[in-house]
Amino acid sequence: MERYHTYEDVQKKIELIRNKGFNNINIDLIYGIPNESIKDLKKDLELFLSLKPDHISTYSLIIEDNTKIGISNILPIEEELDREMYDLICKKLEDNKYNRYEVSNFSLPGKESKHNLQYWNNNEYYGFGLGASGYIHGVRYDNTRSLTNYLKEKYTLKEEIISKDDKMYNELMLGLRKIEGVNCREFYNKYHTNIQDAFNIKECIKEEELIYEDDYLYINPKYIYVMNEILIKIL
Repeated sequence: MERYHTYEDVQKKIELIRNKGFNNINIDLIYGIPNESIKDLKKDLELFLSLKPDHISTYSLIIEDNTKIGISNILPIEEELDREMYDLICKKLEDNKYNRYEVSNFSLPGKESKHNLQYWNNNEYYGFGLGASGYIHGVRYDNTRSLTNYLKEKYTLKEEIISKDDKMYNELMLGLRKIEGVNCREFYNKYHTNIQDAFNIKECIKEEELIYEDDYLYINPKYIYVMNEILIKIL
């Protein structure tokens, strides 16, 4: 991975920023690294917990083309092992009072990421800087990756007006990443459309892959790991 910082380095940095008054600190856990074992992951989790972060984001390593790992022909771990690692992370963090409020994100009570929830709630946001993306006034935009153009105030590379259908699609796709799911009453108030009329979800509710309860639609916790298969069915 060529990330050369040590546990001691991270420990010192967290202590420093806590002393500066920061009281909601996130650390990222990347797992599913080639040749990583369950034993390795258990050790990483113990080290993470010893740092007492307020929020932990977890990512199963995806090997992308044209990256150093990708061009080295390194293979991803087996799916069974990836599932075992995910289940271990969920249990260990929940046993230590971290709430899994999104598929890959855990926090202590009241420490959920406002930044990330802005995306998952399908709200609008600004994107600043090279290559950043934003979503304002119903328009999604990508900034240029050219520093020359950016310095000339030619910020935007492309823009797309988001249709009502696309907004509803994003509302459901992003909202189902949250453990609490999508508020169906809010969905109707925003789009004047019943969510069960807009998407093919009745069969998934019947099969208990999705649960509809107290005006919320959410993925059955038993099926969160395979949520992409459920999303393909309904979207």
